[in-house]
Amino acid sequence: MPLGLRRKKLTEATMIRMLCAGAVVGLLLAAPLEAQSGRSRSFGITPYAGYMKFGNLANGPLGTTIGGVAGPVYGAEATLGLTRGLALVGNVGYASSDLEVGVPVVGGLSLGRSSALMYDAALRLSLPVPAIRPFVQAGAGAMRQEIAVAGTDTHGTN
Repeated sequence: MPLGLRRKKLTEATMIRMLCAGAVVGLLLAAPLEAQSGRSRSFGITPYAGYMKFGNLANGPLGTTIGGVAGPVYGAEATLGLTRGLALVGNVGYASSDLEVGVPVVGGLSLGRSSALMYDAALRLSLPVPAIRPFVQAGAGAMRQEIAVAGTDTHGTN
């Protein structure tokens, strides 16, 4: 088995363990906060964990590609209630993965590391309807991506 394929399988197993650990930590943190609030919360923090698929940075000849490998994403959303039904929401998330060259027959060969920091802020208007909670949200955010290859690194913010 090529080294690139073996390394990818180890990364996926590690990612699954990290996602499970993040979900457990999120539940442990969220349960006491919910139990302490006898009334509607004016402040709340919701941690999350997920899976982020990075796109290709470049497509080369004969099906070769350069891009980030899919990996775990972790973050938290903070909500500050301003009035009943109106809240200020902030979000921060982080993902990190290997940067690989994809070669059709050989598989993925690691070049370096890629990471992304995502953040945003918004106003959320929600309606207190029983059993469901519809909302409208408007805001702005950005993403900072860093790439490191052989001791050289660069970054960009969009």
